[in-house]
Amino acid sequence: MVVVMVKFCQFFQLMVLVSIEPSAFFQLDAFQLQIDGKPVSFHEYTDSERDALSSGGSHRLFWDAIPDGRHQLTAVLMGSVPKDPDFQREAALVTITGLGRRVVELRVTSGKNQAFPELSIKEWK
Repeated sequence: MVVVMVKFCQFFQLMVLVSIEPSAFFQLDAFQLQIDGKPVSFHEYTDSERDALSSGGSHRLFWDAIPDGRHQLTAVLMGSVPKDPDFQREAALVTITGLGRRVVELRVTSGKNQAFPELSIKEWK
C-alpha cells in the first residue's frame, strides 16, 4: 500500500489601499507595490484621482490571494516636490499571514518640515 501525502497551500486575501493627506507642496504621480521583491502592482494617478484622494478618498492598489506565510511588502511612492521633480520614497512591512484577510494602508502625509512627504504602512487588524 502506498500512501501519498499532499500539502495544500493555503491562501489569504490581501488588500492594499492608498490614502493621502492634502499638501500644497507634493503631487502624487504613481505608486508601485512589490511583494517579496516582485512587482505586483503599479498605478499612475490622473488629476481626478489625485483630487479624490485629496478629498479623503482611498484607492485600492492591490487585491489578490497570496500564499500564507511570511511576506515583505515594499511600496514605492513617486511624485514631485518643488525641490525635486523626481521624488521617490520607499517603505516596507514584513507581515506573517494565515487564513483570512489582511488590509494594508499606504498613507502619504506631510513631512515634519512640509518640504517632503512621508510614507507609512499600516496593517489593519
